[in-house]
Order: sequence, then C-alpha cells, then structure tokens
Amino acid sequence: LFSVASDSVGDSEKTATSNVNFELSGLEINQKTKISIYNTLGEKVNEVNVSGNTTVNIETSGYSAGMYFYQLQNENSVIEKGKFMVK
Repeated sequence: LFSVASDSVGDSEKTATSNVNFELSGLEINQKTKISIYNTLGEKVNEVNVSGNTTVNIETSGYSAGMYFYQLQNENSVIEKGKFMVK
C-alpha cells in the first residue's frame, strides 16, 4: 500500500501547474514504483521510475496546454489517482 500527497496535483480542471510533485510514502526501501503521465488521447507522454519513499518533481513546461492524467503502479497495485491541467 502506498499514498500520494501533493498540493501540486489537482483534482479540478481549475488547477493548473507547470510542474507536478508526487510525495510517495508507505513504500518499502527497494520497492519500485512507476509514475506514468497520459494526455487526453490516452497517449503516454512521460514515465518516471523511482524506488522507495521519495518526492518526484515532473516538469510539465514542455507539455501542450490541456488536461493530463497520472497513474502510479508498483509490483502490487495500480492506482489511477487523477488529473492535472497544464497552462
């Protein structure tokens, strides 16, 4: 089981950001986690692999304006947490 906590990850289309911060906690030290970012067409635009409890900052300034979705996956579970908007 793991959780995500960040003020930069929004649940609303009114929230816009130039980067997204994921604070991963509740992970074992060597547990691998993948963060995938998708556009509204379902195309993967970014993927980051991390291990253990960490904070990940994904810069979105190179993304086209619009809505994006993120998914976190580890060996045991997939959590599709939500969306964020890029100006």
